[in-house]
Amino acid sequence: MRAVAFPRDTNPYQELLHGALRAEGVDVGYLPMPTPSRTVNLLLMPAVLAWLRLRGVRVLHLHWVFDFEIGGTDRLPALRRVAQAWFGLVLRWSRLIGVRVVWTAHNVLPHSRVFHDDRAARADLLHQASHVLVHDAFVTDELARLVAPDALPPVSVVPHGPFGDHYDVSVDPVEARSRAGVPLERRVLAFVGRVTREKGVDLLLEAFALLVAERRDRGEVPPVLLVAGRCDDPELVELLHGASRRLGDDLHLDLRFLPEDALSDLVASADVLVLPFRQVTTSGSALLAMGFAKPVVVPDLPPFASVPDDAVLRFAAGDADALRVALGEATDLGHGDIGRRGAVAQQWAARASWPDAARGTAAAYRDAVAHGSRR
Repeated sequence: MRAVAFPRDTNPYQELLHGALRAEGVDVGYLPMPTPSRTVNLLLMPAVLAWLRLRGVRVLHLHWVFDFEIGGTDRLPALRRVAQAWFGLVLRWSRLIGVRVVWTAHNVLPHSRVFHDDRAARADLLHQASHVLVHDAFVTDELARLVAPDALPPVSVVPHGPFGDHYDVSVDPVEARSRAGVPLERRVLAFVGRVTREKGVDLLLEAFALLVAERRDRGEVPPVLLVAGRCDDPELVELLHGASRRLGDDLHLDLRFLPEDALSDLVASADVLVLPFRQVTTSGSALLAMGFAKPVVVPDLPPFASVPDDAVLRFAAGDADALRVALGEATDLGHGDIGRRGAVAQQWAARASWPDAARGTAAAYRDAVAHGSRR
């Protein structure tokens, strides 16, 4: 069995899955990108797929759609329609030449807008895909809302594997704080990952400012908030820098793409990780934090429903005041309680394995090849 994945992302998820798939006998790689230009590569995709089909590739494993976005959409919004039409053409071409599309629904809808109508593009993907993989059973119901019941392709639940084997979770927190420039003596709350409004970072700033004011009024030392990760939203960058000017040493920013050693240091530096998402389908950030034995502040959304209560502090999604309360609870946890919650979190994060994920994925590939033509 030969398969190619698209797009290639810096997230270690794909490489961890691919390594386990190869152990299952699946020859898997990435869809070749012949030129440095994303737009040219998109135009060449039908030809590349045809060439791969001749070389025995039977599965196109689609993870995300962000690489189908055409540059310049901010100036020419009509390009989103063009990108959406091309996306549909690529899906249909793949089916026509016998390359079956398997989609992992990391998100029911994209975090950031890609096409003119992302919901319609997702429905089209469901119509064209031969199999869909989800990390949690609840996602199947959300996908079913996008298409008629008889249009939903076969769906398999394949839990996300752990990140604990990939990152150095044994990093000493004191040394990590020294390298990251984080105060040694204060409680540290952290958001680590791609910094976007869709992930609720603006909500986190609002809630944290309320908490700092409350603690200062009571004569208490507030926690430090660390926000780290790449931010491509100029308005959000300005909002973050404005908050930094107001909050001073209470807010630490590191708005760059994080290499793995820096990411390990920043997660190890935190006492508690904060994920203020407004909506989410799957959270690799939560699994990353839990792999480091860190308790996590999470919204009361379905992806976190199965996480043990002893591993998380929950708040009402989208509510800044509820998030403020949860941040206060995280600040007041004793070191023993943080360690206990972190141990529960780490154990839960390791409940699934990459070999398990590979077996489920390989089974979906086989089903797509054997029965994909029925669609």
